Amino acid sequence: MGEYRCEGIGSVNGGTYDRIHVEGIFTAKGPIKANQVSGEGVMKFTTLSAETLTLEGVTKVDGLLETGTCNCEGVLKAGAIMVSGELYSDGVVNTSMLKADHATLLHNSKKESPRPFARVRSFFSGRDLQDEKNARIREIEANTLVIEDYSVQKITGKDVIIGKGCFVDKVIATTKLRIHKTAQVKDFIGSVMPEYFE
Repeated sequence: MGEYRCEGIGSVNGGTYDRIHVEGIFTAKGPIKANQVSGEGVMKFTTLSAETLTLEGVTKVDGLLETGTCNCEGVLKAGAIMVSGELYSDGVVNTSMLKADHATLLHNSKKESPRPFARVRSFFSGRDLQDEKNARIREIEANTLVIEDYSVQKITGKDVIIGKGCFVDKVIATTKLRIHKTAQVKDFIGSVMPEYFE
């Protein structure tokens, strides 16, 4: 295990690292396992397993992303995301499945993208990142969840807060369910009655 630093453009075949730090454009062509991954810029992985993640910019994981904690500002796309501790995101998370102990997902689709994002043309979508407006997750499982401005098909959790601008098909909450008056939730399952707030 060692440290890998990328300032500019870099790539690795995969491997195990103590720390990976990226400032620029980085591609991992094989699975990566690391204690700590931090990045500012554009990063692409096949699969990623890390104890702590600090991401700013655009990160894409083709397969599974596993981490203990994740702090993300920007765009995070992954096949599936498993977080044993806390996930905090102020940006866009797109995935088919998100499992976390605690998750806070904030996305204001009306807010302008930060300047670095506006200059980068995403090699994932081929469009200017300022055009990214929708944050979509097919399914979320979390003990505690706070979410704003997301579209989700199914949420399962203990303590769930569905904030402004959300579109949710189905919610299963076992302890507490709070819903912003501007959120649209189609179906509630279970004995917990929702509390509405402004």
